[in-house]
Amino acid sequence: MPSAWKIVVNKRPKEIGGPPAREFYLVALPEKEAAVAVLRMREGYNDAELEVIGEAPAESIDWLDIKPGQVFCVSAIER
Repeated sequence: MPSAWKIVVNKRPKEIGGPPAREFYLVALPEKEAAVAVLRMREGYNDAELEVIGEAPAESIDWLDIKPGQVFCVSAIER
């Protein structure tokens, strides 16, 4: 079973004074530094704040059927 890191990305707001956009990731790589590096390579993430929360529980990895090397994103949607 792969391990996956839980990472929260706080992107700069699109408009001045707006709230930062938060995105939540599971990155299925064994090394924490590699997981962060993969997200840093994404467009618009060079200046984003990345916070590693810890490893994802095995139940979450199984439930989402995450494979080694996969990046899984959940974005908050505002109404």
